[in-house]
Amino acid sequence: MDIMFFGSVVTNNPLLSQYGSMVVYDHHTGELKTKYDIRHAGVLQKFDDSTRKLHFGYFAGIWSKIIWSIVGLAPVILMVTGTLMFIIRRQPKTRLNRRKKTLPAHSLKHYN
Repeated sequence: MDIMFFGSVVTNNPLLSQYGSMVVYDHHTGELKTKYDIRHAGVLQKFDDSTRKLHFGYFAGIWSKIIWSIVGLAPVILMVTGTLMFIIRRQPKTRLNRRKKTLPAHSLKHYN
C-alpha cells in the first residue's frame, strides 16, 4: 500500500474535519503521488468533509457528544417503552377474560 498522511488545515469553517488535507507517497520509490487540500476543493467536497463532524457529533465539545449519544439511543428507548406499554395494556384484558370464565353466567351482566 501507498503511504498516506492526513492533516487538518486552518480555515474559517469550524465544521471541517481533521482530514482536510492528504498527501500520498509511493511505497516503493517514496515519490509524491497525489496531494489534496480542502481549501482548494469545491463546495460539494467541503460539504462532504463537514458532515464528518456532524455525523459523529464532535463539533462542539463534550456537550455535542452527549446530546448525539442521547439522540442515538432514542430508538432503543422508544422500543423498550413501546414494548412495556404493549405488555401493560395487554394484561388487563387477559385477567378479565380469565375472570369471565370462572364466574357464573348471571354475574357477567356488568362486564358486557
